[in-house]
Amino acid sequence: MLGWNIRRNLSNINYRIHIDAIKENLIPPELTKQQVNLIYASEADILNMALFGKTAKDWRMERSLVKDVEIKVLLKSALTDQIDDRALFMKGIDVSYFYEGYSQFRTEEL
Repeated sequence: MLGWNIRRNLSNINYRIHIDAIKENLIPPELTKQQVNLIYASEADILNMALFGKTAKDWRMERSLVKDVEIKVLLKSALTDQIDDRALFMKGIDVSYFYEGYSQFRTEEL
């Protein structure tokens, strides 16, 4: 495990150097932001494969904190049979708006 941590710290230290090198040498100015992001992501995957033998996605999938069983338990506890309850429905709309960044209005004020 120590070897992995050393390689991870080395990667973090050299992050700015890698980003600057990619920007200066691999990205033509006429690319869109989406194309630029794709280049950064693919270069990051190459570096991760060289240092760790796996991509960031592979690493996240191996060490995912939320497993499908946990998601099922969380969803089951959140289910309700109050499908005709207007107050509960409106509360769900408020939470949805808040999640999207809209906190100016609340459904109870409408």
